Amino acid sequence: MDSSRRLGVLTTHSEKMRVLAPRRHLDRHDLPNGSEYLVGRWFEDDLEVQTAFHEKVPGPIMRMMKEMRWLVSQRRRLVQFSHVYCLEGIHFNLLMVLARTPVFRPRGKSIRRFAFRDRALERMAPLLRRSDAGFQVDYITMEQVERARGRVGEERVLLHPWKVDVEWYRPTEGRTPTELRGRVLLPGNMFRSEALVDPLLESGVSVCRMGRHGKLKERFAHLQEHQGFELVINAPHVKYLEALRASEAVLLPIEDCDEPAGLTAAMEAVACGRPVLANRSMGIAELFRQCEYPLPMVDGLSAGEWIRAITDLRRLAGEVGFLDRLRLSMMRLRERRGILPGAGDWVETLGWKEEE
Repeated sequence: MDSSRRLGVLTTHSEKMRVLAPRRHLDRHDLPNGSEYLVGRWFEDDLEVQTAFHEKVPGPIMRMMKEMRWLVSQRRRLVQFSHVYCLEGIHFNLLMVLARTPVFRPRGKSIRRFAFRDRALERMAPLLRRSDAGFQVDYITMEQVERARGRVGEERVLLHPWKVDVEWYRPTEGRTPTELRGRVLLPGNMFRSEALVDPLLESGVSVCRMGRHGKLKERFAHLQEHQGFELVINAPHVKYLEALRASEAVLLPIEDCDEPAGLTAAMEAVACGRPVLANRSMGIAELFRQCEYPLPMVDGLSAGEWIRAITDLRRLAGEVGFLDRLRLSMMRLRERRGILPGAGDWVETLGWKEEE
């Protein structure tokens, strides 16, 4: 590989191995030749990462000091890279600070980061505008890109379409959306409207709530004995895939927020051929347009609207042509938003025409 083209990927933590789990977009296990992964803390496997999700997070000042010390300790390795990609914003922000000192010289380098939340740019916009031209931010929705470019300039912000592992998330042959009538899946961790669960159960809809937050146990303690409700926390990826394939529909009632919450879950469901009911939120609305999705978006977060949407889905599922339109949407997503083999996504993201 061209010695002038080397990638270094920075992250606070990663797992040493992945067993029975989908590939992640821009996965560390498939870096281009000659690239390196710089990790602050290693875990044995993906399950250990999920368990650590509930560990107490240090305060922002303590975390910043810790990560700054780590970056300074990596300075001799950082100088070797032509491209530096930060999977967490804290490293990107600290590199902009270090670039004003002799510790890190950014000239001629490309330094990029993922940004899921709009407010991430609000905090770093003044520093970013004054930083070397090599510092750029990737957003995963066009809505975010347009907003961000208005704040820091067009050249500073790139569109980075999100992808999922379509080889892992595959439909179960022969299953139709109405086969398991009455069972819906509500997956995810943040910005879900939990208040919908009780009215859905009262209307006769069985609900499986899956997520990582231990606080969900407290939130739904009153439903522990309810036969129509199941709460699953920190499930292995295989169990989530089973629940996804077994669901009548995936519900994504997203509360107002500054990130594309629910987008990954929506893409995984579409890739598996499961119907998705979602309100109009950042990212999911764009996804539905791109895939020409045959289901309308739910109007707001009122229980009545969601119960009505499930009723309408059951009616549509029996109409001629609906399942064909659902499959066409699935195929569009699988073709356009599937993770590429090997290091293909890294090569595409960095604009490297070919890997030498």
